[in-house]
Amino acid sequence: MNYFKECIKDLDIPSNWENVSYGNDTCPSYEYNGYQIFIEHKDLGERAEGLNHKRFVIIIAEEYGYSDGWFYDSDDFNTVLKEIKKPTSSRPQSKTLSKDKLENDE
Repeated sequence: MNYFKECIKDLDIPSNWENVSYGNDTCPSYEYNGYQIFIEHKDLGERAEGLNHKRFVIIIAEEYGYSDGWFYDSDDFNTVLKEIKKPTSSRPQSKTLSKDKLENDE
């Protein structure tokens, strides 16, 4: 079994989540409701990002690649499911992305 499949084998990924995993990422990711959810391995020792990182990281999908964007991390899948119900507009937005959008509109 490949690493990405191992990361999710113990989870029931909702069918309305879109798999947006990219081969160069360290773990699989899914998009739902404007969020991108990264899922690390259940076993701490197998995590590509190391022992100090939470299993789940949520970002605003359009902010992928921006280091100043909002994020939420947790080891609890049920907490993740609650967080992604909130509209992305209620989260702080990346200032760099906002600036890039302004420059592209000019």
